[in-house]
Amino acid sequence: MQTFDVEVTRTIRVTLDETKFTEQFMDEFRQLIFPAFDTRDHAEHLASLYARGDIDYDGDFVEGYGVIRDMGVEFEELGENVYVLSE
Repeated sequence: MQTFDVEVTRTIRVTLDETKFTEQFMDEFRQLIFPAFDTRDHAEHLASLYARGDIDYDGDFVEGYGVIRDMGVEFEELGENVYVLSE
């Protein structure tokens, strides 16, 4: 029996409509979901959700954001790298 440790890295481009991320939205999001202080924090969070398959994108409702396309969020998968770290 063989065991492999494999690292998989996906690169996701996240485009945000920054006008949707108002100070009121940001304050409410920080209180209810987690401490995201700028659009970069939101891009990281959304890319992680997308990479894990938690966002299908086509009209998905995402906790804290609502219908994701209504927030002006778009995803583009740019690539994937796979590395065997150890055997």
